[in-house]
Amino acid sequence: MMMKRRLGVVASVATLVIAGSLAGAAPAGADTDQGRAQSVLITVTGSGSHARISNDDVHPGWLKLKIQDATSPKPIGANIDVIQLRHGYRLSRLMADLAAEVAQNSTPAALAAAAAATGDLNTIAVALGGGDPFDKTPFFRSDTIWLPGRGDYYVINTATSTLPAVVGVLEARGRTVWQGAPDHSGTVSLGNGSTDTITLTGHMPAKGTVRVRNNGDGVHLLAISKVADGTTDAEVSAEYMSFMTNGFPPPDPIGLFSSTINTGSDAVSPGHASLFSYNLPKGTYVLQCFVADDVTGIPHAFMGMHLIVHIG
Repeated sequence: MMMKRRLGVVASVATLVIAGSLAGAAPAGADTDQGRAQSVLITVTGSGSHARISNDDVHPGWLKLKIQDATSPKPIGANIDVIQLRHGYRLSRLMADLAAEVAQNSTPAALAAAAAATGDLNTIAVALGGGDPFDKTPFFRSDTIWLPGRGDYYVINTATSTLPAVVGVLEARGRTVWQGAPDHSGTVSLGNGSTDTITLTGHMPAKGTVRVRNNGDGVHLLAISKVADGTTDAEVSAEYMSFMTNGFPPPDPIGLFSSTINTGSDAVSPGHASLFSYNLPKGTYVLQCFVADDVTGIPHAFMGMHLIVHIG
């Protein structure tokens, strides 16, 4: 989900909580030149439930995802993730879990469902990254993901006008592609063992690439949003607490709920990483995760999983 939509979802959720949250030979036409990097262009169209994919025959290994938001009549953004189902689990179960994650329903039952969905996602699926572009903004450039083996990978958009949708399937076959991983200036670590934290080693220039790795014990995502210069993590926590206590919209002096500069690399499972390339104006940003906690159903960001960084 794009940041504004994510905040709209978690807003209603948090208010209620406080008040009452990959086999086979290479197919014909597949690129077998292991000296070349591979990429696909995913163009999300209509209500977000469909997409054009430039090439769905790919190899295991590094794959650059270029994603465009061409939704209409008004752009709603695209939140693409590439997900592999573990053996023996059904796609319908995965989609039900994702629907529970993004549901804009703050009832106790919905919170419980979101918590259960997170736990189930950790069991049945492997999320490998993706990307969150909005309209023609340049903030998202690409996300280079690692396909760990042969098989089918589902391309899923969670930012549709209705329910999350499978917009394509990538068929990974043939030999592994080792080329194509861009250089990166830093590493964003999502989680630290059993602790839901975000840390940054290295730095984030205004235009660049960072490695996004999940070091936690459950699925996390990276969302990036511009906030007022000088904002601190304590102020982010205080504004989320104010929102949870008093309802939406809270006073927003730091622009946490009103930011118009948003992007991210979307969900990634424990032990996996992607290389997220972006182009952002210089300034202060908050890195955060909105996956529902697997116990409370409250988004991780509301529980302190955020980090203020200076980009530039």
